Amino acid sequence: FECFISGVVIAFLSFGVGASAIPFMKKEYLDNRKWVTEDEFSDMVVLSNLLPGPTISQIVMLVSKKKAGYIGALAGLFGLLFTTPILLIIFSFEHIVKQISAFILK
Repeated sequence: FECFISGVVIAFLSFGVGASAIPFMKKEYLDNRKWVTEDEFSDMVVLSNLLPGPTISQIVMLVSKKKAGYIGALAGLFGLLFTTPILLIIFSFEHIVKQISAFILK
C-alpha cells in the first residue's frame, strides 16, 4: 500500500514527465521515505534513461520493486498512472449529471 501512496504523491507533485519529476521523486524516495540510497537512485535514473519509455514510470517501478517486489512495482505504477484519470472522472461527474438532467428535462 505504501508503494501505491508514493505513486499517487509523485503523480500529484510532478507536472509533466521526465526530468522535471526527478527532483520530486528524489525528495520523496530519498529524504521522506528513505527507500533507496543516493547511489541507488542515481543508478535507477541512468537505467531508466537508457530504456525506451517514460522515465518517471520506470523510476517508480524500480524503486517500488526494491521496496516491495513485483506487486509493489505494479502498485506504484497504478498509483502513478491512474490517479489523474480517476480524479478527472470524479470531478467531471457533476458536469455529466447536469448535462443529462438538462437533456431529460427539455
